[in-house]
Amino acid sequence: MAVDSKEEMKRTIGLSIKGAAFKGQDFVCFVYNDKIRPQFKHEIFHLISYEEWGYTTSRLLDEGAATFCDNECFYTNPIYTINAYLLKKKMLYALNDLVYNFDTVNAKNDVIAYLQSAGIVKYLYESYGVDKLKLLWLQGFDKFQAIYGFSLAQLDKDWKKHIATTPIPKDFDWNKLNTQGCG
Repeated sequence: MAVDSKEEMKRTIGLSIKGAAFKGQDFVCFVYNDKIRPQFKHEIFHLISYEEWGYTTSRLLDEGAATFCDNECFYTNPIYTINAYLLKKKMLYALNDLVYNFDTVNAKNDVIAYLQSAGIVKYLYESYGVDKLKLLWLQGFDKFQAIYGFSLAQLDKDWKKHIATTPIPKDFDWNKLNTQGCG
């Protein structure tokens, strides 16, 4: 279903957001107008992942994977580029906070929470493959060490080292990103 605005979304589904997919239902709803890039891939990813892999209890994985799937946000290689900027400016959230308190962190700044989560998912997928990521999706971060063979603290170090090598464009505009998000 497409609606014209966040206000219409609120009247329709009770939430003032850009898009929504509902677990257990083949239903997505998007804001679709000339001011917002619709988040089609993000929301459709939720439906497909729930159908193919089942539900995850991890909001970091759920939203991070959907954001990684969408992978459009003003810049080339947006997920790593934006995370490299956030790392340089010391704006990244603590990994444990994203893992165990995603919604609290998200309430502070959803742009950072979603894009940092996407960066972590992308790194895990590219570095260790889809099979381990699927196990993490199903078993949760409490089983992280058993699945990957190292700690969350080591993941945090390795991931930051990796994204630190990503160039940040000279025209990077945090204010635009922070106010508009990726859509």
